[in-house]
Amino acid sequence: MSATRRANPIIRQWIVTIVGLCAGAGIAMTAERLQGGSTECAAHDLRLVNVIEERGAAQDVSPEQLAGATFTLMRARNACRQGRIAAAMTIYDSVLLAPGFAQSDD
Repeated sequence: MSATRRANPIIRQWIVTIVGLCAGAGIAMTAERLQGGSTECAAHDLRLVNVIEERGAAQDVSPEQLAGATFTLMRARNACRQGRIAAAMTIYDSVLLAPGFAQSDD
């Protein structure tokens, strides 16, 4: 097995760990800072965080996809903080509806 293949599980675990650590703080901060759309933003945020964690733990997406989803999550949070709720929902959904990333059972 090459060194690159052995490093992939380690990289994935770091990504999942970082997302997990940031998730709780980010969700709480988003909910506190928002006024009109806080419930909607918080719900989408929590759902996306859960999807990222599940997919990372299952190791069925690439580390690049996980990193991209995490950065998209941060963009959506910023839109929520700025009061751009509709834009934030579109950003969240761009990951949640991405083929091959977030197959949800809902």
